Amino acid sequence: MWELWRSRCSSRYDEERTSITRSTYQISFNICHLTKKIFPNLDIPDDWEKFLKLMETNFAGTTSFPIKWIRPSSPFVKMNSDGTCVRNSSGGWPSSFHLEMEPTEASAFLFCLKWCIDNGYNNITGETDSLLLQNCIQNFWSSPWRIIETVEEIRKLVCRYDIQINHCFKEANKVADKLASMSHSINSVKIYTDHNSLPRKVKGLFNLDRWQFPSFRTKRKKPSLIYFDPP
Repeated sequence: MWELWRSRCSSRYDEERTSITRSTYQISFNICHLTKKIFPNLDIPDDWEKFLKLMETNFAGTTSFPIKWIRPSSPFVKMNSDGTCVRNSSGGWPSSFHLEMEPTEASAFLFCLKWCIDNGYNNITGETDSLLLQNCIQNFWSSPWRIIETVEEIRKLVCRYDIQINHCFKEANKVADKLASMSHSINSVKIYTDHNSLPRKVKGLFNLDRWQFPSFRTKRKKPSLIYFDPP
């Protein structure tokens, strides 16, 4: 834009003859040299066609790594929330739940926590794929107003019973997420107390976790050559 403006002003006020070729050259020259300033370690060609080919190269690849649900060590039970699922050190019961339609993840977490305590499971590890919920419970972040009372109640139980709270990737939380996605079809809490009563889709994910089969998480790499991170 600067070069076009400069060319226009030179033509109008300095009575220079407009040259498209010269303007094009100046534009490409400035872009190439500005790019060199930002990426000094990159070999930027001065030729415009070669520069375009370099810019069109896909520098951002992907990487994949295995993620699996980790069994708790005995005598702990692990509760995963959204929908909620509680499992022991063998990857099996105590229990799994549907929750009523559209609960918040905080309310699902609190329900599951209370169920564990009421049923005598005091060695509890709580896992959630919500980084927001984990950081709110651990008082690293301020709680949104709509869940602040629920989070406060969770904090009291966590402190009283010395409950561990961890974050996990969604790939390690598939059973709880699948139960949550099915909650729209019910109007109250539904508790499954044996393997055979689980919905077919949930049963398959439950078995994969128990057998320690991993899922794969794909992540985009940052470009290795052209990467600009301004302050």
